[in-house]
Amino acid sequence: MCTIPRSRRGPATEPGRRALRVRPAPTVVALLALAGVPSLGNVARAQSDSTREQIAERAREERGLGFAFDQPIPAIRVRANQATYTGAEFDGKDLHWFGGQLIVDAGGPIGRRGLDVGVSASTALVVPVVDGSTNLLVAPGSTNDPFDEFLDSSLQLGARLRVGKSFSFAATSGVSARHEIGVTIRDAILVGGSLSGEYRRADWLRLRLGLGLGTGLDDDEVSVSPVFRLRLRLQPGLWLETDATRGRLEWDATSKTQLSLFGGLDNRRYRLSRRGPVVRKGSLKIRKSEVGLGFVHRFGRRLRLRGEAAVVLGQHLSLRNEDGDTVDSADTNEPSAAFRLTVDWRPGRLRGPRTLRGGAARKE
Repeated sequence: MCTIPRSRRGPATEPGRRALRVRPAPTVVALLALAGVPSLGNVARAQSDSTREQIAERAREERGLGFAFDQPIPAIRVRANQATYTGAEFDGKDLHWFGGQLIVDAGGPIGRRGLDVGVSASTALVVPVVDGSTNLLVAPGSTNDPFDEFLDSSLQLGARLRVGKSFSFAATSGVSARHEIGVTIRDAILVGGSLSGEYRRADWLRLRLGLGLGTGLDDDEVSVSPVFRLRLRLQPGLWLETDATRGRLEWDATSKTQLSLFGGLDNRRYRLSRRGPVVRKGSLKIRKSEVGLGFVHRFGRRLRLRGEAAVVLGQHLSLRNEDGDTVDSADTNEPSAAFRLTVDWRPGRLRGPRTLRGGAARKE
C-alpha cells in the first residue's frame, strides 16, 4: 500500500485560490512609521519658523538627489512641471497661484568603489492672482502694494558612499533663493546641507536618518533639523514612502501605470521688495497642508507623465518684517484645490563606464 506524505506547508488550498502571504516585518515597520510621522509633525510645529523651514528644505533636497543616488549607471532626467492652486478664500478675497518649473537631475556611480554623486537644479516662476482686492496682506503705511511674480530657484549637490549591501552614508549641500521679482538675489539666499546614514534590507526596506544644518532668511543663525526618509514595500506592487514633511502610498495598477495617495505639509518663505516705511526688507511666509490622489504613466523607457489632484486643507500667509516679526497675516476660510502636471523625460545614460552595483534600486 502506497502512502502519500502530507505536505509540510500545511493543508492544501482550494483549486483556483492563492494563499495570502503576510510579511510580518514590513507590517511592523509600517505601523511604527505611521505612528511616528505625526510625532515628527508635532516636533516640527514646536520648533521655530527657521527650523520648520529647514526641515522642509532638507526634505526637498533629499527628494531632488534621490534620482541620482538610485541609478545603476550615470543618467540624466529633465522634468517640466505646471501647477495651479485655486479657490483659496481669505476674508472675501480669493487667491490663485499659477506656476511653471523646470528641473534637471543628473548623477550616478563613479568607478567601482561604491561612490555615487548627484546634482539637482531647478527654477520656477510663480504668479499670484488676487480676486476681490489688489491687496491681500497690507504693511503699515502702505495702501496699494499687490504682490508681483516670484522666482524660486535651487541647486543641490550630494555624494553617497555605499558600505556593503545594506549600509550607505551621504553628504548633501544646497543653495536656494525665493524672492519677488526685483529683489536682489543675494538678499534671498538660503544655504544648508545634511549628513545621513541609510539602511537597506533587500528590496523591501530603505530607512535614512541624519541631521541637517541651514541658515534662515532673516538671520545668520544656523538651525539644526532632522533628516528622515522611509521607503517600504508592504507587498508586491504596494509601497509606502514618507519623510519629515509628507507621506505617499503607491500602487502599481498595471505594468505602466502607478496610482498614489499622498498628504503632507509645506513651508516656504519668499523675500519681498520694500513695502512702506515699516517693511523695508520683509518676507512672505506660506504654510499649507494637503491630501490628494496622483498617477504616473510610462510611455516607453524614456517618457513619463505624472498628474496630481489635491485638496488644500489649510493655508496660512504672513507678512514679516526684516526682524521676522509678523505685521499682517491671513488664513483660509475653507479648503481649496490644487492641480499639478509633470512631464518626465529621461534621455538616457551619461557617457562613462557601465558600473553595476548590488542591491535593488529604488522603484519609481
